[in-house]
Amino acid sequence: MPRITSHWRGTRLLALWVLVGLDLGCSPSPLAPALRTGPVYHHKQLGFRFLVPEGWKQQANSNLPEGGLDKEICLTKFRVPSTKGASLEVLCFDRSFAPDIAKYHAEPSQGVKDWQLDGEVTDLDVEGATGECLSLTAALPDGDKRTKNVTYFIRGDRVFSFVAISTESDLKSREEMRRAVRSLVWEQ
Repeated sequence: MPRITSHWRGTRLLALWVLVGLDLGCSPSPLAPALRTGPVYHHKQLGFRFLVPEGWKQQANSNLPEGGLDKEICLTKFRVPSTKGASLEVLCFDRSFAPDIAKYHAEPSQGVKDWQLDGEVTDLDVEGATGECLSLTAALPDGDKRTKNVTYFIRGDRVFSFVAISTESDLKSREEMRRAVRSLVWEQ
């Protein structure tokens, strides 16, 4: 019977450790849903969907963890492939996290330190779901303004904010994002 050399034993031991490492690395922990770019965004866990602006690419996609939320969760984010940097995000948080929703959205975000409320908060009805809209602006160094249009819906203890960011001069992206929010359908 041939002798097993120390090289062969070392190789077998290494292979065993790799297999153990692979097995430990495949834990059943939750994974983020795959990024998908299609005409409709559908969040099955939360029961809503909306039309995605044509040509926009999804950059984030997530589910909510069990229990309460002690921070904001980005459910999805879409960007238009252009130099203007328009984006549409859907955020979720518990009402207790940000009781004054308008004030919360005026806080520094999206690389802007000083968002200014532009007008009054207005009501919006989308497919029987009542929400509120607010518009914020910030001056850019090139003289243009960045706009942040937020439409939020309160469903139970949760706030769902649809946040549309663009430059004021990017009228096409702004209209596409308004259309996306108006196409929202709540399934529950």
